[in-house]
Formats: sequence, C-alpha cells, structure tokens
Amino acid sequence: MPPWQYWFQGSALTTFFDILALFVSMMTLGVTWHSTAVGEQKKAETLAASDAEKARLATIRQHLQEFYVRRGILLNRPLAKNGLEQEFSQYVDCHS
Repeated sequence: MPPWQYWFQGSALTTFFDILALFVSMMTLGVTWHSTAVGEQKKAETLAASDAEKARLATIRQHLQEFYVRRGILLNRPLAKNGLEQEFSQYVDCHS
C-alpha cells in the first residue's frame, strides 16, 4: 500500500479524476441511451394511434360518401313550402 502522501500527489489525483470522468461519461451515455429508447417507444405508440385515427376517419368518409350517393335523391328533392309548417305543428303537438 502506498504511503498516505502518495494519494494527494498530482499523478494520483489525475488518475482519480480520469476514472471519475470515465464513470460519469458512462453514466451519461447510459441515461442518454435510455431516454432515446423511451422517446422512440412513445413516438411509435403515437404513430400507431395516428394511423388508427386515420383509418377511422377514412371509414367515416367512405360511409358518408356512400350515403350521399345512395340518398342523393332525397337530399336534392325540393321541399313543399306549405307542407312543412303543417307537419311541424303535428310533430310539436304529439311530442309536447
């Protein structure tokens, strides 16, 4: 075992700080790698959710398009001006 004064000389302190710097850099590398992996996982989950939402919206668009094509005749039919008030008052009377 070296004498007590050896540990407080320049070469021993330099070696100690070199080992400490190596340890800190390895810890930083580990934390950085973990943070990157977590970020990539969240990004993949968000992308999957985004793809599912896009598919859901595409299905809704397709159903609306089919409705407009099939029921276009009803949507484009002119409404009778005098019949609406009469039908509306019947609806109000029976549901009040």
